[in-house]
Amino acid sequence: MTRARNTADQINRVNSSAANATAITIDSSENVLVGHTSAFSPISNGGSGVTATAAGQLFAGHAGTPLYVNREDSDGDIAVFRKDGTAVGSIGSVDGDIYVGTGDTGLFFSDANNQIRPYDTSTQNSVDATIDLGRTTSRFKDLYLSGGAFIGGTGSANKLDDYEEGTFEVTGTLTGGSVTLNSSYNTMSYTKVGRKVTICGLVITSAVSNPSGVRVRLENLPFTSANLSEGSGASGGGFSYWDGSNIHAKSWLISEGATTMALYLDCSSLTAGKDFYISATYFTYP
Repeated sequence: MTRARNTADQINRVNSSAANATAITIDSSENVLVGHTSAFSPISNGGSGVTATAAGQLFAGHAGTPLYVNREDSDGDIAVFRKDGTAVGSIGSVDGDIYVGTGDTGLFFSDANNQIRPYDTSTQNSVDATIDLGRTTSRFKDLYLSGGAFIGGTGSANKLDDYEEGTFEVTGTLTGGSVTLNSSYNTMSYTKVGRKVTICGLVITSAVSNPSGVRVRLENLPFTSANLSEGSGASGGGFSYWDGSNIHAKSWLISEGATTMALYLDCSSLTAGKDFYISATYFTYP
């Protein structure tokens, strides 16, 4: 090693391809530079090389992958991170896969199963029902799933695989006559959670001819009701009917395998301008 006055110290390498080429530079700030002559070159897009600073920092730059770390012979931590001498996290390998985390809170990446699992990095084992994702005051925003979510259990009955909201327009039919609905009041809302469908809205008649019978049929429900063999195939309940003077409690029915709701009332007095306030829940196919 030779020292030049007021310049960097250099270690020179002599080989067959580059006689007296500079191999390692120790600059005036006592930084060790390999493959370059400017301390910050590896992290400022200044070319490939490595810098070990006197302050304890390592910089590496390369046109390809700049860092390779290899643990031999056994599974376990590959990199351990510390703060003030205390371990705060690690990255390691088990059975050819990688884990990352701190203590009993980590993630395990299994490429053979296409899974990311909760993991205890201290015991190097997967864990079940012990790690939360977010908290009440630190929430994630949206969750995008192409499949379903198992809630409260792992059986098929615990799988929520559908949630949907929207609106739909209904049309009316009348046995022995006809009924037209007000175009401003023939749109209802629906919410579908799994198999359960809830609809609600206000429907008003605009024209009625030859009213007779005991039911008005609302057509075009958003989902077909299930057959009885699928469970809860037929549903019924109540709705409110405004006849122009009074409100009456009436009943409705959705038959199995149908997209029609029957509203039961004395249709002989049905005229234009009558109000139907409807809220109903039924079940569709699995």
